[in-house]
Amino acid sequence: MKKINVVGGGIGGLAVAIRMAVKGYKVKLFESNDYVGGKMSQINMQGYRFDTGPSLFTQPHLIEELILLCNKNPEEYFKYHKLKESCRYFFEDHTRIVGYSDSNLFAKELSKKTNIESKKIQNHLKKSAYLYNTTKSLFLEKSLHKFRTYTNLKSLIAICKLPSLDLFTSMSKRNKKRFKNPKVEQIFNRYATYNGSNPFKAPAILNLIPHLEINQGAYFPENGMRSIANLLERLCLEMGVHIHTNSKVKQIAFDHNKVKGIHTKDEFYESDIVICNQDVYFVYENLLNEKKIAKKIQKQERSTSAIIFYWGIKK
Repeated sequence: MKKINVVGGGIGGLAVAIRMAVKGYKVKLFESNDYVGGKMSQINMQGYRFDTGPSLFTQPHLIEELILLCNKNPEEYFKYHKLKESCRYFFEDHTRIVGYSDSNLFAKELSKKTNIESKKIQNHLKKSAYLYNTTKSLFLEKSLHKFRTYTNLKSLIAICKLPSLDLFTSMSKRNKKRFKNPKVEQIFNRYATYNGSNPFKAPAILNLIPHLEINQGAYFPENGMRSIANLLERLCLEMGVHIHTNSKVKQIAFDHNKVKGIHTKDEFYESDIVICNQDVYFVYENLLNEKKIAKKIQKQERSTSAIIFYWGIKK
């Protein structure tokens, strides 16, 4: 039985550990914190409980897929409900817009508050769905590093549709031309920040992102976002994954481009495969000691950051 060490117990690390265990590998997961889940944590303070990290939950079928892979019943493991609205927008002129998690309701709301034709909003959301459905098999479901990705029929179809995928103009320019309304432009431009992009630089193909939240819908787990991390931890344990918390990985050991295992502070863990769920720069800089590669990565443009406030409000 092949041994796999997973470095990093965030959501990605937990999910891949489950998948590898299902395939029959002997899996160990190492996390430097005393809990797993990464950014998906929680704060308990002065009678309030805050979910930290991700605040928007879309595509619950991906969670259910992991449960089904383990031959479990999703209804017994994970409960959630669809939200009528995912957020609200507040503007300086006191305009308030409800971000309905439904394309028809959201189009009517925007039309009512901004005088943009409802049909124009709906057409934008149809284009969003087209962008997503055309590219998901290439960009989301396949590895871009493998040649066979590009010989797949769906990928070839997506490549043939490149001229219609808004790759050669920015989100901001496309939305400005389409709506000619600053408020609506700002609302749709903000979706670039979901993956740390700048709407004034990012290609307009990223207008596919609203499809997930508005067309497909936003959801909320019954016990909060942190319950997703708790669920994945439970599945890991039930599938035989050995989770090591308070275990910071110091180095990935390899010889002649073949991985040997990982070093923590106190011990060496042999493995045939190492899967790393960490920022790629720190992997090359610290774990692989590949300074030249790390330096090249560091020169790449950084993604957008954010400051998050958690407010406990009594009314």
